[in-house]
Amino acid sequence: MSELEASGSSGRVSLAEPEHKRIDRLMDRGDELRAQMERGDAVALLGLTAVRKHRTEYNIARDKSLSTDDAAKQPAPATAYIFHSLKHPSEVYMLRRVYGRLFLFLSAYTPRQKRHEALCQRIKRTSKDVSEFHEDANRLIERDEKEADNHFGQNVRDTFPLADVFVDAREPRELRSQIDRAVRLVFGHPFVTPTADEYAMFHAQAAAMRSADLSRQVGAVITNPEGEVIATGCNEVPKIGGGAVWEGTAEDAEIDYRDFKMGFDSSARWKQKIFTEIFERLRSEGWLSPEKSKLDLDQLVDLALNGKGAPFKGTRAAGLLEFGRVVHAEMHALTEAARRGQATRDAILYCNTFPCHMCARHIIASGIRRVVYILPYPKSLAKELYANEIQVDHERISSIRSVTFESFVGVSPNRYLSLFEMPERRKEENGFSVEWDPGNAIPKVHEDISYTKREIEELHDLSEYVRGLN
Repeated sequence: MSELEASGSSGRVSLAEPEHKRIDRLMDRGDELRAQMERGDAVALLGLTAVRKHRTEYNIARDKSLSTDDAAKQPAPATAYIFHSLKHPSEVYMLRRVYGRLFLFLSAYTPRQKRHEALCQRIKRTSKDVSEFHEDANRLIERDEKEADNHFGQNVRDTFPLADVFVDAREPRELRSQIDRAVRLVFGHPFVTPTADEYAMFHAQAAAMRSADLSRQVGAVITNPEGEVIATGCNEVPKIGGGAVWEGTAEDAEIDYRDFKMGFDSSARWKQKIFTEIFERLRSEGWLSPEKSKLDLDQLVDLALNGKGAPFKGTRAAGLLEFGRVVHAEMHALTEAARRGQATRDAILYCNTFPCHMCARHIIASGIRRVVYILPYPKSLAKELYANEIQVDHERISSIRSVTFESFVGVSPNRYLSLFEMPERRKEENGFSVEWDPGNAIPKVHEDISYTKREIEELHDLSEYVRGLN
């Protein structure tokens, strides 16, 4: 994708320049293209163009009688296209709109420390000034994760968790094995079954669907060391008598006080009250400018939190967690285990979102030994507040026992059913199990060729953009 980005730009990137400058320029090119087109998927559209170009050339080489249009419409047999790599969530959404289930998104996980070391080595090989390559590597990794206040900037942090399959890229041999397994699943191997982590995370995602929270749906599952589910939870307002309300239950309907029933998010309301109190004090003590002092408190708070250049937007103060009415999914699962008399010592907690620092303290206290998550949660201070008690993503090696927080590896819950569902048959008529033949295997998921029309629809904006440049 970077090569397409560079070759399609007005200023070609020199591959001979220092590595950190080369990466910066490529990032700049991507940001510029996304901003100019006002589409987060702009760079991936270049990939669509390359796919259609290859398909056209491939089909014409096989059949010289084909017109360019007809050649572009016909799928190239036994061909897969790799988009390497995606940096914005909109790219994933667009490719799913176009190709449906034929699009398989893999996210390769590596701990930040290892990524930093690898990038340092790349920069060191191409730069004469090696004194600042550690700083350059850190800056590039942070920019890659998410560019602050830039809707069309790099955003791997929000793109990574959208994957269909997550693989661990720390060890090449293990990585190859995981990718091989994913390919066997896609091509309908009848005897690849879920791991304990995949099974539990699917249940966690199912639990999340119970939540009617106004902000997000979070689900958690606790299993014993053998992989048996002992408790589930979602982020929801607690129910009198324990747990959370069930939809369609007459008894629960009488005590249903979920936030959407109340009509507001208590966290947002209390945030408004807190900042109103702060500005009231600042004004009474003369700390505000004469211009700002003339505004009423509601205007001041709105400008500070939501206005252009809002100084408090995105701050820790604006993201306080303790004023919400919902029980977090992890706490919901822990309290369910307590109500049912299920021990949590040495248990495993699966959550579709990284636990906040308030949940982390209870996870540690409950004896949970391992936490597995998919989505990041930037507001969490768990790592900072419990640096000795927890270890996040294998970032340090220590002989001291700690609770491990690990990125999920395996088939994502959103592809669990389609990839693990039993194929048409697993045994022959004589009762013997079928033999899977990789040479003749076809993808388990089928789509009609209408995706070639959807490519054209998505490429319309890119065509208009290119015309505007000429």
